[in-house]
Amino acid sequence: MKSKIKKKKFNLKGLLLIILAIYLLLMAFYYVFNFHISTIVIHGNDTISDNEIIKVGKLDKASLLKTSSTLTEKRIKKIAFVKDVDVKKTITGKIIVDIEEAKVLFYNSTNDKYVLSNTKEIKNDKKYLGVATLNNYVPSDIYKSYIKELANVDYSVINMISEIEYSPDISEDIVIDDARFLLKMNDGNSVYINVVNMDKLNKYQEAIVSVYEEGLGVLYLDSNSSNTLFRTYDKINADEEVLEEANIEVEEGEEDELSQ
Repeated sequence: MKSKIKKKKFNLKGLLLIILAIYLLLMAFYYVFNFHISTIVIHGNDTISDNEIIKVGKLDKASLLKTSSTLTEKRIKKIAFVKDVDVKKTITGKIIVDIEEAKVLFYNSTNDKYVLSNTKEIKNDKKYLGVATLNNYVPSDIYKSYIKELANVDYSVINMISEIEYSPDISEDIVIDDARFLLKMNDGNSVYINVVNMDKLNKYQEAIVSVYEEGLGVLYLDSNSSNTLFRTYDKINADEEVLEEANIEVEEGEEDELSQ
């Protein structure tokens, strides 16, 4: 008895459906992979232009899927004025860039560069008004510490500084404090401050108001004491005159002894 072998009919319709499904899947993948960024929103930038951020971040011709938030952040952080950046993507094709800009702390006249709060230095190719000037050389380790601590001071106080001078406390060739600075303020007062006590600058305005009636002078914030020491310029000058007169009398006395 012969067995009957049934031949299966070729299912052309099913094959076409499979091909169509694969085609649609590939087209969808291609569309998503090449879906261009529709909108770029940038927040927090003032000094840095939108165009610079877009160009450095390579966001002008990038597709959404190919754009890595982490890689874009690394690129944008190369801009000197960027202190921090956060990049986010949305499924609608929008890129949101949140920028935290660094502040200009002072101008270093010894190397003709501006120093930023993120410790970066930029060339003097643009004038920044109202910025303090560092007038002399500072040892490298103290310089770095000074920038780091000054960056934590309230910027409203930093804006009140007109000149910075590295002024270590030395008495009879003995270095008492090698990290001391003299700040000349735009209100006419001066401040002695060191790296350790830099946070005391945040109370500058409060301290000056408390001695306002005494006149202009020098505020000593380089001490670890909680008490505020302030001396007027008049008192300092008077003390110096007394000291000079005393030195003259001593010298004249010594000359008289030698002549006898």
